Amino acid sequence: MPDLDHTWQVDHPINTTGRDFIVGDLHGCRLAFDQLLEQAGFDAAKDRVFSVGDLVDRGPDSMACLDLLDAPWFHAVLGNHDAMLLAYLEDRDDIYASAFVANGGLKWLAQVPAREDLAPGWIERLRALPLVRVIGRGTPERFQVLHAERLDCTGKGLTDAVLDDPHSTELARKHYIIGFDDLGNWRDHLLWGRELRWLATHTEQFPEVPDLSRTYVGHTITAPRENRLLSILDHVYVDTGGYMADARHGDMGLTLFCHQENRGWLWAFDGPREVRLA
Repeated sequence: MPDLDHTWQVDHPINTTGRDFIVGDLHGCRLAFDQLLEQAGFDAAKDRVFSVGDLVDRGPDSMACLDLLDAPWFHAVLGNHDAMLLAYLEDRDDIYASAFVANGGLKWLAQVPAREDLAPGWIERLRALPLVRVIGRGTPERFQVLHAERLDCTGKGLTDAVLDDPHSTELARKHYIIGFDDLGNWRDHLLWGRELRWLATHTEQFPEVPDLSRTYVGHTITAPRENRLLSILDHVYVDTGGYMADARHGDMGLTLFCHQENRGWLWAFDGPREVRLA
């Protein structure tokens, strides 16, 4: 993973005039996203959308989701599939570029007309994406958006204090990452980590971690139970399987969640369903 220097996190002020929405992993599901915006009464003049990343792969229209990066109201973080696309476009010889091919990225990329002409623009936009977006730093309304998780199984990781410390060395610390299935640093963890979801599945016992504000994450598909989104240690899991919206996966679909209203909508195979926090 290349060094992102100061761009690894970006700040946003509290939205005092409109609403903030968080969308789960898009994975090419642009039509479902547009339908959710209409369902929510989205107002581009004052509302904002924060994306937990993974704009590409798996779904029907990755290119249309990449086009969202030009919208002034759309603010994405880098997802692992976006990082894999970037590595491939940069002709890098690393695990990310190899994973792009292994995950079937060439299937949709081969269908994009004039992709050689589009590639420089995509590279520029993807390089500019941060790993973390902090909204309202220093206020009680603070929340974060990132792709995977910011803690490991022991509770160590990127607490609010670490995120606020420009001299922290934690980001570079090497450790084994569940989900990445290898050693990596916290840049890799933010893209691949599944530590808390592993604990939820295997032990249901979680460490006590102070100094956390709400953080919206994707990456690990987590179907809502009784229309409730899972929350673990202030991580709210909004990847509800957008590209899997069919009758066979009846509880899955793309989720758009309104932070201020503490509710959202999941676009399933049979239309919108309201979801709330567990």
